[in-house]
Amino acid sequence: MKRGIMIGLILAGIMTTTVWAESGATYRTVIPTQDGTVEFQCRQDLFRKGTRSFPYGGFAVTVPAKAEGKKIYLDLVYTDTGRQAQVTISTEPTEEFKKGLNGLSQQEVNERYENFYQTFSRLEYDVYAIKLAAEHQEYIFSCNEYDTAEGLKDKAYGLSLRVIGGKEYADNLFYGQEDQIICPDFYYFYLGTDWKKDYTEMPWGMTVKADAEDIWVNGEDYSLDVPAYVNEAGTLMLPLRDVMDSLPPSFQKKIFWDRENQMAYVLWDQEVYMMRAGENKIELRGKEIVLKTPMEIREGRLFLPIEGLENLWKVCNIQRDFSSQTATMEGTLSFYQSKAE
Repeated sequence: MKRGIMIGLILAGIMTTTVWAESGATYRTVIPTQDGTVEFQCRQDLFRKGTRSFPYGGFAVTVPAKAEGKKIYLDLVYTDTGRQAQVTISTEPTEEFKKGLNGLSQQEVNERYENFYQTFSRLEYDVYAIKLAAEHQEYIFSCNEYDTAEGLKDKAYGLSLRVIGGKEYADNLFYGQEDQIICPDFYYFYLGTDWKKDYTEMPWGMTVKADAEDIWVNGEDYSLDVPAYVNEAGTLMLPLRDVMDSLPPSFQKKIFWDRENQMAYVLWDQEVYMMRAGENKIELRGKEIVLKTPMEIREGRLFLPIEGLENLWKVCNIQRDFSSQTATMEGTLSFYQSKAE
């Protein structure tokens, strides 16, 4: 059975302010063109596979006035391979669009709908075109099931949003330029409980020392971009992304950093946690996990108090040596395996 993907796209010919849903990290990309600078504001989202919910995402684009009448050509590609995803996208008016029809005659309503649908079209090879206008335009895109030709049914993976360049389309805003990813992992799909049938658990250990430039994971040395440290409250603070990167590829993990809102969206196993710098709480499924000390930013990295890692890594025992400012964590991690045919 095919599952639906709801994609929301917001286009603008002038500077816009876009408010996203509570989940999803903002990702910005700026691309120069012969008509001026184009800025994309995208949203990266994490979605659980095997549920009935319809994922929803979006992007906003600000284009120069000279771009009016030209088109943006885009598609979705698999993040790891760059291969084009086989999808069929259709569009429908937003609620704001429908509200704007109040008080209009039937002829005016029909003209609005006709103009709306003419701005979006599908080409061959799963390429889609959006005609640019000076006024604010909004869309909701419905997309059918992504294909599973690459054996992705039982593994986590991402789909990235790409704008197409080249010289195939004369009215292309990015004519003569290279294809460019404007949002890596525009959608990231991970396995949920319905899929967790074939997996194994293995021991996993980590040793972290304040001010050290590396950590020890299962006896191997991993370099840190920024060392762990002890904050003013006496709590050992861990660099979140480095800790995540040290985990094995087989473990479900992903981190999206929303620089604008100083928020991290963290996939750990089958759960998605939201963490904001300066706050002493982690949000999980609408509930708050209160920490003794806030998360902090140092040298552009988000640091998590060690007790926060305990909440992520539930099957874990932490031993602290305060004299050497060292912490050793031992526990188990779940690893997914390909399902038998």
